[in-house]
Amino acid sequence: MEDAIARFLSDLQAMGRSPHTIKAYRRALAEFATFAAERGFDPVKATTRDLKDFRTHLGARGLKPKSRNLYASAVLSFLTWASEEGLRNGVPPARAIRVTEEEEEVQPLDDAELARLRDWLRKRRSPRLRLAFEIMLATGLRVGEVAGLRWGDVVRDGKLVVLRVKREKNNRIDRVPVLDPSLAKRLAREASKHPREEPLIGLKPETVAVAAVRASKGLGFRFHTHRLRHTFATRALEAGVPLDVVQRLLGHKRIETTRRYAKTLEARIAYFAQRLLRRGGLIPEGEG
Repeated sequence: MEDAIARFLSDLQAMGRSPHTIKAYRRALAEFATFAAERGFDPVKATTRDLKDFRTHLGARGLKPKSRNLYASAVLSFLTWASEEGLRNGVPPARAIRVTEEEEEVQPLDDAELARLRDWLRKRRSPRLRLAFEIMLATGLRVGEVAGLRWGDVVRDGKLVVLRVKREKNNRIDRVPVLDPSLAKRLAREASKHPREEPLIGLKPETVAVAAVRASKGLGFRFHTHRLRHTFATRALEAGVPLDVVQRLLGHKRIETTRRYAKTLEARIAYFAQRLLRRGGLIPEGEG
């Protein structure tokens, strides 16, 4: 089993799958192999019943549906590879191991929360952590994508400052504009002072993510790094950026994923419309 997993992961690497994906698959398959050893079945020959039992095991561990489906993707991909290699015949159906996921709640920061976050950032002693949060808010990048940036990834493109980003999900290289004028100027200025290969942030993704969660207490509201991404996307749509452009900025494969932010925008439009109506409308009667 260990040899088969190593060959499978090696093939994924040769196909250009991201280090993030390979690391996650390695962890998932290690647990699957341990589960198989405890239950006395060959993981390479796993049956539909074996996968259902593994699904139950993951649920008993308390993993969220999204995490359980990540394990499912790893196992199904491995078994598909094993079938192609002639190590087994066919693959059990995905429904044997996948579960229904609840749609992730979109939680952009409101104006008050954003002001408190900026004030909190100004008081932090870690300039690297502050810079990581600022970049996520100005670009919509994932925490892992920001952590992977180097100073050589800061590029001038005409009047824009863009970041050359290796996408966490598919290893694609994108050029993402920094949509904060002050931050863009600062990055361009600092980039000339650093070696191209020097990490821009120099912190692990886990370090930044944990720091965000811990900041919740001081901020007075629930905070995590993905809320910066939610804020970027929602405000881009509010500013009139087309949905397909926001999709590209966020690095989404499917526009349906991006459309979740449009639903949030509709709710915010309704909220502000009600506020305006309570004040007598956009142009109160008797004015204009």
